[in-house]
Amino acid sequence: MTAVTVDFRLINSAGHHRQPRTGPTWTPLPGGYLTDSTPGSTAQATAGAVPNATFLFWSASDGEGGAATEGVTINQTVGSNPLTLTAWYLPVGGDGTGGPVVLLDAFSLSLGDFVDDDFVTVTSDGSLTSQANVAGVVPTQRAQTLEAFGTVHSQQFVEWIGTGTPAGQTLSLDAGVSGFAIATYRTKKISIGRPDFSGLLEGWILLGGVDVDGGGWVIPIGGGGGGGPVGPWGPYVAHLGRLLNIGVSAHGLGKEGLEFQRSALIKVMELTKQQIGQIGG
Repeated sequence: MTAVTVDFRLINSAGHHRQPRTGPTWTPLPGGYLTDSTPGSTAQATAGAVPNATFLFWSASDGEGGAATEGVTINQTVGSNPLTLTAWYLPVGGDGTGGPVVLLDAFSLSLGDFVDDDFVTVTSDGSLTSQANVAGVVPTQRAQTLEAFGTVHSQQFVEWIGTGTPAGQTLSLDAGVSGFAIATYRTKKISIGRPDFSGLLEGWILLGGVDVDGGGWVIPIGGGGGGGPVGPWGPYVAHLGRLLNIGVSAHGLGKEGLEFQRSALIKVMELTKQQIGQIGG
């Protein structure tokens, strides 16, 4: 069986700053859960309504590859690696800049998180390029054209998600538009399948604190036996397995793979620190 984690996250757009980050890139939302699915089956999840927030996209990551969809429902083929499906939401409201702007960022589908590397050139006004990469902001009093880098974080460009009109690596922003534009990258593709309503209720409903690494209770979806109490390790182990897969996959990339492995190790340390805090708390 393969562990499948479903998360819901709110992007921290207030005070947006990419280099260095001035805080976490996202805040967890309630409703996350962990299931076990058979390799080759389809994991499905739907992004529900969140007060004062707008759904932006789903990401799917198994530590080696990744995929994304802007559809509210994701249908993802399960492989042998632990899989994480994440619904990303953007807060509704001002961005604190006092004018029409588009927030920018680069997202690693393989890591399932935002990365801080330089990733974009503002081809319509080169003087805005540094601000776009450091602060993650481009003003839109005038129309702007952006060009995403082909390679970031030892990963290849996939597509633009969010605000604007994309054409390959190029993104066109109309004058006066505001929003969030994200350039996505990955090491390899994993498949997001078509909707299939057969066999989608595989796994477990998780109650209590399981979704935040606390103890809780599981019951089979649809009823039946086999449920019971579980410990605080499920989500932590799933994330850890995904990051270890990254390290193994990056081994053959030479010098480029070292930075990829370094990022994975940093994530391992952060997750471990959080897990210790949960146990000790």
